[in-house]
Amino acid sequence: SVNKYKARIIADEIVIQRKDEKSNEPAGTTTELSLHLALALSVNMGLTPYKISVREAYLHNELNTELIMRLPVGVEIDGLRHAYMRKGIYGLTRNPEIWFQQCTEAILEAEPELQHSEFDPYLFFYFGDKYSVILTIAIDDFAVFTDSAEWMSNFERRFNLIYPIKVVQNLDQFAGVELDWSSDQTAVSISQQGEIIDI
Repeated sequence: SVNKYKARIIADEIVIQRKDEKSNEPAGTTTELSLHLALALSVNMGLTPYKISVREAYLHNELNTELIMRLPVGVEIDGLRHAYMRKGIYGLTRNPEIWFQQCTEAILEAEPELQHSEFDPYLFFYFGDKYSVILTIAIDDFAVFTDSAEWMSNFERRFNLIYPIKVVQNLDQFAGVELDWSSDQTAVSISQQGEIIDI
């Protein structure tokens, strides 16, 4: 049986005027190096892995480009077939870039103690006396490793005030990589069997 029906509007965009020049912000996912580094540190430091998923991330984008969208066939607003776009929807070519910038700002707002890596824009970290944290981004998912459940709970609460998220204490897949942890999380093996099969 069908639980629910979903429809998604895809943008048919016309760029009118950019409010800024195209930035050099990355627009993708975590690098293989940052994920491997995070996993190695997590295993050696005894950190617990978590996965955070941001719900409908691209729909939170505040546009920094003036766009007029051609409305879907059969849709009119006050008799008009075009509308100014104020927030992002699926189909915008700059969605990943805009989201990455806003996501980075949200992470540092929720936890100002996190440091943003100078060498890998997808990697954040904090190593202190009371707790340690490693966080890496894959579009709308975060892999978080920490030895403080209290920190994780506080970060979840603060980030949820900015964007709605779902947190699970289980990281068995991330950025196209399958992760198989030992029972005590002191070892992890990685593979890309699913992607190999798809190819």
